[in-house]
Amino acid sequence: MPLKSFQCTGKVQGVMFRQTFIRCCKRHSLSAAGVSNSKANKSVVTFTIKADESSLQKFLSHFKSFQGKAINSWNGKFVEMKELDKIIPIEKHQVTMENVDKKKWNPNVQFFL
Repeated sequence: MPLKSFQCTGKVQGVMFRQTFIRCCKRHSLSAAGVSNSKANKSVVTFTIKADESSLQKFLSHFKSFQGKAINSWNGKFVEMKELDKIIPIEKHQVTMENVDKKKWNPNVQFFL
């Protein structure tokens, strides 16, 4: 199954973007996914997805439909997304489909994505 990595810019840190993103990946039954905040730039996150081509394209189409729109009730949003040349291994990401439920998230967020 292919792995693809991307970078998003926008209001993506401190707004529950990572949790919202991973929960959406789980709802779309992707094989694996991970997302991380950039330490160097507060308006950047990176993510990696593992899925068959059909599931990947369906997920990306859904995700891109939220470009410039709030993905959750904390007004998290991305304004630009680009595919990266270098794949970031899923296990290197801060939040993954495997560890999202082990994190202590603020429960006061609604997911729109």
